[in-house]
Amino acid sequence: MCGLKEWKGCKAVVDISEFNEFQEKSGKLISLKNLSLKYLGKKIQDGRHSSTEDAQATMSLFLLKKKEMLKRFKVIV
Repeated sequence: MCGLKEWKGCKAVVDISEFNEFQEKSGKLISLKNLSLKYLGKKIQDGRHSSTEDAQATMSLFLLKKKEMLKRFKVIV
């Protein structure tokens, strides 16, 4: 995770791909492209790849389910 766990200012690392709601029932990961379309109604990775666009979609998905994710990953109880 880019060394974030070792950073002293880091309180928690949340990987949205480990959030059950963002996986198929079989546990298979759903692509960021498909998650963005399904949950945000936004097409990404349409043509040229943009890491900025990916990061924005990831953050939007996190913010959408923030409370559930933080509880699930025991960041809050």
